Amino acid sequence: MARLHFSPRGMLAQSTTNVLLGEGPVEPIPQHIIPLSGPEETFTFGNVTVARHTSGLRLALPDAVIEYLQNAPKKPTLHACNVLVLAPSVPAERLLQVIKPRLAILHSGSLERARELQKMTGVQTIASGEHTVIDIADYNALSNQQKLSAFTAAF
Repeated sequence: MARLHFSPRGMLAQSTTNVLLGEGPVEPIPQHIIPLSGPEETFTFGNVTVARHTSGLRLALPDAVIEYLQNAPKKPTLHACNVLVLAPSVPAERLLQVIKPRLAILHSGSLERARELQKMTGVQTIASGEHTVIDIADYNALSNQQKLSAFTAAF
């Protein structure tokens, strides 16, 4: 299960480990902090992987993939995910139509804009503000595909 905690300039992903993407303050206290900007890099914390790319960050959790976009990617089809978090400056409509996530979150967005995008794209869209906490399981945004590590041998 994953919960997302939003601050004005970042997001804390709470799963098997707490990873802050960007800046806080957020509760609970993060175990790892990954700045939003910097060189393309991949970080692994147990079964959580964070990959920073030119458009933002990709967070791979055991039960979902979350993409945090700060700006529009050149090839949006490369950003398939369960949950798409969009910064205010990102052109949301086109990205939602191409990526088709299970859940889109407008970081610091308005409820009216979220409703408008949901009607236009058919993608469940919500807005987040400071101190917003979102449990992605509540929005049916978890992956249907199980990882091989979840299976055990029957021998």
